[in-house]
Amino acid sequence: MRSDPGAFGPDMDYRDAALVGDYKYIWEKSRHHHTTVLALAYALTGEDRYARAAARQITHWIGYNPPCAA
Repeated sequence: MRSDPGAFGPDMDYRDAALVGDYKYIWEKSRHHHTTVLALAYALTGEDRYARAAARQITHWIGYNPPCAA
């Protein structure tokens, strides 16, 4: 089951699995756990590529998930 990708999240009943599926698939990815690994790699190595990768991924996510002016 897939919900409407253009729908505003807070307007959807996330408790209705028939409507939205398992909401944790989206919520967990949106918590950006993977960027902590990049941040740790940057902290341990000082290599800018890790910081740039984390910033690029977060910027990309923001671009595809803009706030809604509801």
